[in-house]
Amino acid sequence: MSGCVIYFSHLVSRGLHMANTYFSGIGLAAALIAEARADKQLKKGMAYFNGDGVEKDLAAAFKCFKTAAFNGSSGGNFMMAVCYMNGFGVDMDEEAGFKRFKNAANGGDVEALYRLGLCYLYGTGTERNISKAQKMFQKAIKNGHADAAANLGELYVEGELVTVDYAFGVEMLRSAANKGSALGQLWLGNCYRDGVGVKQNLEKAVNLYVEAAEQGDPDAQFSLGLCYANGDGVEKDEETAADWYKRAAAAGNPAAENNLALCYEYGLGVVKNLSKAYEWYKKSAEDGDTVGQRNFARFLMDGVSCDADPAESAKWLEKSAKGGDFTGMFRYAECLRDGIGVPKDEAEAFLWLKNVANEGFTDAEYEVALMLEEGRGTQKDAGEAAKWYEKAALEGENTDAMRRLAAMYEEGRGRGVKKDVDAAVRWYREAADRGDEEAAAKLKELLPDEDQGEIGVRK
Repeated sequence: MSGCVIYFSHLVSRGLHMANTYFSGIGLAAALIAEARADKQLKKGMAYFNGDGVEKDLAAAFKCFKTAAFNGSSGGNFMMAVCYMNGFGVDMDEEAGFKRFKNAANGGDVEALYRLGLCYLYGTGTERNISKAQKMFQKAIKNGHADAAANLGELYVEGELVTVDYAFGVEMLRSAANKGSALGQLWLGNCYRDGVGVKQNLEKAVNLYVEAAEQGDPDAQFSLGLCYANGDGVEKDEETAADWYKRAAAAGNPAAENNLALCYEYGLGVVKNLSKAYEWYKKSAEDGDTVGQRNFARFLMDGVSCDADPAESAKWLEKSAKGGDFTGMFRYAECLRDGIGVPKDEAEAFLWLKNVANEGFTDAEYEVALMLEEGRGTQKDAGEAAKWYEKAALEGENTDAMRRLAAMYEEGRGRGVKKDVDAAVRWYREAADRGDEEAAAKLKELLPDEDQGEIGVRK
């Protein structure tokens, strides 16, 4: 009996072993089939995505990527993330894109680790988390990702989101640049250009920009154009500058689009062509460059290569102003103050001018003073007006400010500005010495002949 039991147990044990082996074989086979299916769908999706051998079809590409991801492909998850982030073949959904990058990263995709770092860095599809961004970059760096090193290095060089560490930041940027990262080359070039974390060396900056620009990096192409335009680290060459602007603009760099328009407007390195200038200013404005927006507004206001349109001009100036461009703010304020292209609103104009003046924009300092003196858009205040006139006079050598400040001292404005002829003479002379004829005439009225000396000799 016992022998039978033992025999039976042996058979059961052997059967279980055979069953396990059998089902294990099925699992392996299924995995291999799924992997093959995923690989096939991923390749098919990439063909649709790039229009390689088939008509480009982003919706069909997304379906293929989805099937590949379902069958365990980290590449399928990665490409689904790319589609979600950009709205390629599917509605844009940054949260879904973030989740797919996470799936791809968990599957061992190094590029997905880097992209996750970017998501955490900029708060794309998830809450911003600098610590997690650093961790993702560090994981990608361990797997040889050069752009991750560049981003980590730039974090420490900028020092806005982490405690600045120039030595570590530059080390990371140099590592990235040496591995061929265009971002590393660009940002290390910026360090050498500005003398941040390294001794300033414009020639090294240019060399690094060239390396990145030749890889097609539009920001490096733009920076290289600036170097040639200004003669920084290289012999000044407007034609070469324009060529680099063209390459960067063709890649969609908004700042390069603006600078290329500038070249066409003034014939810098290219044949002057106002129609081309108009088109490139428009492109730059539409692509969000605040300088391009106010330059496009200038063409619209003056009717250069188009019919004059003050209302449309004011709209672009408002965009430039709200984007933080000081000149755009100033010009938009002028529109509001004088009712050009927009309903007149002196109070709003004063606020914009005050904002710009607080940043040291001397033309705005003068206009703020003028509005305070006259009580336009704000309460009249002679004392405050005098302070702003003096700032404009000292910081910008604004002769109008000098002359009006002198007049306030000459006449006396009550408690705000007490009469002070000596101060009036001093400011009139400052203006006259800079060629202001009205100030020179006032000096002749105020001073005896023997004290006049050579009024207005410094031009």
